[in-house]
Amino acid sequence: EFGRMRSTLLSTVTHELRTPLTVILGYSEVLRQRLDAAGMPDLHDQADAVHRNGERLVRLVDDLIAANSVHEQAETAQDVVVLADLLERSARAVPSDGEVVAVIAPEARAGLVSGDPTQLGRVVEELVSNARGASDGRAPVVLSLSPSPEDPARACVQVTNTGQPLSAAERRHVFDAFFRTEASRREGRPGVGLGLTD
Repeated sequence: EFGRMRSTLLSTVTHELRTPLTVILGYSEVLRQRLDAAGMPDLHDQADAVHRNGERLVRLVDDLIAANSVHEQAETAQDVVVLADLLERSARAVPSDGEVVAVIAPEARAGLVSGDPTQLGRVVEELVSNARGASDGRAPVVLSLSPSPEDPARACVQVTNTGQPLSAAERRHVFDAFFRTEASRREGRPGVGLGLTD
């Protein structure tokens, strides 16, 4: 009963949030175009901020929808996925200004996995986004794919940054719903802790 109520609440809330966000994004885009045409860069920057934050809220709503749909579905779509292609697409999908580098080992380029490509892509994008948020900026975030050292028939995906490492206690909770690290809470980083939940 609780699970059904939670799903109904999340479905209603996300729908009610998505509708006005779509309007806000649409009008902010029109406003940006008109301000460009009128040569008003200061106001254009403010309209950009509205648009950027609207897109961030849409991503949060998408995380809520994805978390809810995973709980509702006993099985997700299983497809054969070329992991190297998925990683490269995911690296490009995260706004990064060149701060994300994908390194694919030649022997791993043809590697295939079975899974839901949308969910796999979301996990990789979330890992990269989290690594960027926690990076100290001294070096790019590196997303790498290589054969597993323990079993060459398996793939090893790593996301590396130069930021503060997670503590052992935090690593145990990275896949828990609504978990956020102490540093992300203290520094006010955006997010609700749903990107990596199963």
